[in-house]
Amino acid sequence: FTEGGTYTLSATTDQGCVITENVVVNAPNVSFEVNFLMTSEAVTGDSIMLREICYPMPETLTWQLGDSAVVIDDSDQGQPMIKFDEPGEYDITLIAGFGQCADSITKRITIYAPEEFAPETPNVQLGSNTEGIKEVRISPNPNGGIFDLEVTMDNQQNVEMVLYDMFTNEMDVRKGNGRTEYTERFDLSSVTKGVYFIRIISQNGSATVRVLVR
Repeated sequence: FTEGGTYTLSATTDQGCVITENVVVNAPNVSFEVNFLMTSEAVTGDSIMLREICYPMPETLTWQLGDSAVVIDDSDQGQPMIKFDEPGEYDITLIAGFGQCADSITKRITIYAPEEFAPETPNVQLGSNTEGIKEVRISPNPNGGIFDLEVTMDNQQNVEMVLYDMFTNEMDVRKGNGRTEYTERFDLSSVTKGVYFIRIISQNGSATVRVLVR
């Protein structure tokens, strides 16, 4: 049953007797939340995965991707993969239904040309509190999946380097103790191409840099 209410069930036995019973179905007091995961930034040609995270699980799903999106794989309706061939800002909308409830949510993604996204210069640190972190460099960036992370601190201190995918799922953690310079090599050659993030956490602050795997 998809709705609450009183329902009548009837069954006929082999002897021809009809049994009738009323069944009361209570509708759960659960609000329907529509949401999906998507990176907020990518580069032209990158594979972008959309992942619905509605609760409860929706009965109907409709994606509004716009004319500029190219669908790479839509075999899983709840997790399609798309790309954009031109830089710009694009809106992605998910419309979902559950029982008599229906709602939608729209998110915006910014698509960059490769040279705009990650030039071969020291990476800009993202975040307001980078105390203790002098410089963070990804080399090369963009890359084919293998790259070096170089971190320079203001003084000797412990750091933690955490790699995240586009959905902020933790993929790798590296730790260093009592130095001013750290170098770590990462190998993402077997993962989906796209944007990844590394967060460097010092004793007094943190910085996040973007990595483009092509």
